[in-house]
Amino acid sequence: MDPSSDKHFRSPFSLSSKNALVLGASQGIGRAIAISLAEAGANLLIASRQEPELEKVAAATRQLGVECHVCRFDISEPEDINKLLEKARSSYDRIDILVNCIGINPKRISFEQTDKNISDLIFKVNLFGAMDVIQAIGKIMINQKKGAIINVTSTAALHGAPTLAPYAASKAALQSLTRTLALEWAQYGVRVNDVAPGYVHTELTHKVWSNSSLYKEITNKIPMRRFALPEEISPAVVFLASDASSYITGSTLVVDGGWTT
Repeated sequence: MDPSSDKHFRSPFSLSSKNALVLGASQGIGRAIAISLAEAGANLLIASRQEPELEKVAAATRQLGVECHVCRFDISEPEDINKLLEKARSSYDRIDILVNCIGINPKRISFEQTDKNISDLIFKVNLFGAMDVIQAIGKIMINQKKGAIINVTSTAALHGAPTLAPYAASKAALQSLTRTLALEWAQYGVRVNDVAPGYVHTELTHKVWSNSSLYKEITNKIPMRRFALPEEISPAVVFLASDASSYITGSTLVVDGGWTT
């Protein structure tokens, strides 16, 4: 019998009827995640500082037959948290999935030369802002007795990362938070995991992949000999958001072409 003809059949990878909030969805990995979630059937609320780019992503996801709302949102501004919550509540009666894909690293520089203002900004965005959103949406999921939170971290959190000290430290802290919340919130049916990409071909890594000698030096250390595309990271997020991963929480899913191996 054709499973698709059975109205009771539902793939564990399907996100049909689920509502997902995606932070950092205007470009790069976040954009790819939003589109992949839509392809799996999820309705979306997408947020970032770049509203024109968000509208383009929203248009692309709506063509896939899902609902998509847009919220201009700056994670470094505490007052924007309330704006995001209001938009989430007005858009959907529940939030099933939260994907935090916001991260900055303005400059690669040795730690002794790193300006404190830059370090503070990196932690404000990559960790403290993320904590605020996770706490706010986590409360909603706790009341629902179900939810999936996926943080996009980095393999820089798993090993030494010269010239990336504040960025690596902020992502390592986010991984630690992921594991702690997985333990605290499992009793409420809320799963918390993270995806740790290696080098990905995005604007964040432009200065690396546009430098041919540096690109060659790095790819020689990657068994697959190339950077990932954003579309190669997003399926891992879909998996962790879906019922296919219903017994997985507190885990880091590494997607790095073998780099950390």
